[in-house]
Amino acid sequence: MKGRPSKRLLLHIGANKTGSSAIQEFLRLNSEALARHGVTVAPSDLMRGGPVTGQHVPFLEHLRFDMAFGRKIVAERIALLMRDLPERGTLVVSAENLSNLNGTHELFADSIPKHNVQIVLYIRRQDELLVSAWQQWGSKTTGDFWAWVVRAAGQRGDWRLTLEPWEALAGREHIVVRIYDRTKLFGQNVVADFLQALGLGGKLQEC
Repeated sequence: MKGRPSKRLLLHIGANKTGSSAIQEFLRLNSEALARHGVTVAPSDLMRGGPVTGQHVPFLEHLRFDMAFGRKIVAERIALLMRDLPERGTLVVSAENLSNLNGTHELFADSIPKHNVQIVLYIRRQDELLVSAWQQWGSKTTGDFWAWVVRAAGQRGDWRLTLEPWEALAGREHIVVRIYDRTKLFGQNVVADFLQALGLGGKLQEC
């Protein structure tokens, strides 16, 4: 990318119910193997030498309540981690709450202009998303599925609304949208598909 460094910051922003946990568990279990291929999984608190859990949801969720402080912390820690990358290396941050419509994406507002950024979002059919969300969350709050769907339909699965804040922050050209559908996933597997997004699709067996 002209005028930008070759090192890459990859933000996997979810969405919910699109295999994020499987991707994050793979990142956790294979962080050392991935590092041999130039891919660094960011520590869960974005601190150099911190624990690698494969995901960053709790840390970012905590920071978003003081956005000015959160942006500063994220920018500083991302800069240090990016500096440690090998030439043409990739730093991975994975947090499905970054696709929530609550401003969490703004934590990266000071980092994105300084780095070569790629944002990866998985989406799925809205009806499948709502049924899955109901089974995990909605059924615990009400016994009326259809009443829950009426409330949730305007909040979950509107991918246009999900993408607009990121387009404003990073530009459409830095966003990759992938379909969470087994028939459309590389290797019919979300982890294999994510490795393809990382540029490691042919090296799946090595990790």
